[in-house]
Amino acid sequence: MDRLFLVGLSLSLVTTLLVGGLLWFHLSRFVGYHRHKGVEVPRLSIHLALDELVAIARVAWWHVRALLSDGLRTPPDSQGRPVVCVHGYSQNATNLWAIRRALETLGRPTLGISLWHRLAPMGWYARRLEARLEQLAGGLDEGFGEGFDVVAHSMGGIVLRMVLARRPDLRRSIHAVVTLGTPHQGTAAVRGLAWLPELRALSRRSDLLAELPLLRELLPHARLVTVGSTGDTIVYPVGSTLEPYTENVLLHGIGHAGLLTHERALATVCRALSTDPPGRR
Repeated sequence: MDRLFLVGLSLSLVTTLLVGGLLWFHLSRFVGYHRHKGVEVPRLSIHLALDELVAIARVAWWHVRALLSDGLRTPPDSQGRPVVCVHGYSQNATNLWAIRRALETLGRPTLGISLWHRLAPMGWYARRLEARLEQLAGGLDEGFGEGFDVVAHSMGGIVLRMVLARRPDLRRSIHAVVTLGTPHQGTAAVRGLAWLPELRALSRRSDLLAELPLLRELLPHARLVTVGSTGDTIVYPVGSTLEPYTENVLLHGIGHAGLLTHERALATVCRALSTDPPGRR
């Protein structure tokens, strides 16, 4: 028994040191980047860290809770266009479970799209999203005849821009887009670590991002809202999450996963999709 206790204690200590070391490495890079650039370091706190850990745990639970729930969910007394939800890097559509439920309380039908991650060029993700949006725009799914809105988290916003740049015919079906923590101008978090194709494409010096048209160029008719958070230590600097010629929303004290779970983030999405853009009423 004493031996088992010592083994268990040793494993716990090693795990704690490993996690703590990775967290320190991650946060030190975040702080170091801002100091190197000579700009104010966004305020970090124990409360923010704990909130982000809770958000990560909730997202992990939704991988089980919302499994096989990607399909169209139509609430009673449905009203308004469906909302298509696109997830970020290494995840799936279960991540947007709280956002979908919040929109459904407003009567909005929602649909999740899982891109099924693997170590692949960004074009792989774009082709999968393109095929699904083509089905929706073609009216092959009931309820999408009048078009739809899109909510995209993190990498999902870049994949959406890739699809729309390639397929102008799909643009008229989209009335509004909300991006959450999307590295529209790349993220400094991957500097020196961009050996994976997806991370390389999302870096600050990405050729892909330099060539992609802005959301407003792709969707001049739509309501466009880009949301970032000063507490996001995955996509930074925070200005990289915001695009010109869109409605920019800057949140504070919310981490990258928290943009999927925090009440203020959910309220931001609901407000953004509560009205039509000018000319589309």
